[in-house]
Amino acid sequence: MTPKSGVRAPDPPESAAESRACERGGRLRVVSDSPRIRRLLRASGLLGRFPPLPGIPGQRT
Repeated sequence: MTPKSGVRAPDPPESAAESRACERGGRLRVVSDSPRIRRLLRASGLLGRFPPLPGIPGQRT
């Protein structure tokens, strides 16, 4: 969300876990189909960084 001044807040700093995952060619993922988690990520400004997935990629259901 951009404030009225037009200046956007900086992205939140990476966590140590996110940094380690990136160093090893991976990334952190949020696996949840809960609307509450989506709202929490949106409200905290992290929805773009951690878009929730409905399930673990490649896992059979």
